[in-house]
Amino acid sequence: MQFRMAALLALLASGCGSNMSHTNADVQAYQALALGVSSGVQSYRSQAAAMADLASCNGAESQYDAQVRPMVQRMEDMSGSMDTMMDSQGRGSHGDMGCMSAAMRAELDEHKTMACASADMAANQAEATRHADSMEGYAAHQQARAEEMMSMMGGGMMSGGSGTADAGTMGGCYRAVDGGYMMDGGF
Repeated sequence: MQFRMAALLALLASGCGSNMSHTNADVQAYQALALGVSSGVQSYRSQAAAMADLASCNGAESQYDAQVRPMVQRMEDMSGSMDTMMDSQGRGSHGDMGCMSAAMRAELDEHKTMACASADMAANQAEATRHADSMEGYAAHQQARAEEMMSMMGGGMMSGGSGTADAGTMGGCYRAVDGGYMMDGGF
């Protein structure tokens, strides 16, 4: 028994658990990225509604992708250790920030191939709207998970009390058999 305890303490001292020591600033930075994605999506939605030709369509999509993709990549980079922290706090399926970031990247990739692919501008606008709806839902999920982490850390609601979706009742993100992503309720 003493050997097992000593081995566990040595493992923890070696830094194995160091990825679970996020600060409020880390979580706030994550939420700021999710808010940045939401803002970029809202701007793109407005631009898409006004797209008159393929040139404006391609320009709007390229500008949007250049703005949002780096934020999603940073969220992906940060998510693994945040998921570990959620899991360590007994939050099980709530440790899905990496899955959701990957779903956001997959949605960006899919939209990049589908955006402005039609000579029919109404079809291109419909694709932009479909994409924006998906990304807004994903970003709201990430914001709620960040609020949940802040609450776990004793930081309370970061949005000043206005709140996003209830992180305790929203569904978790899972990788589907077909390689896509799905939620188990909530969205």
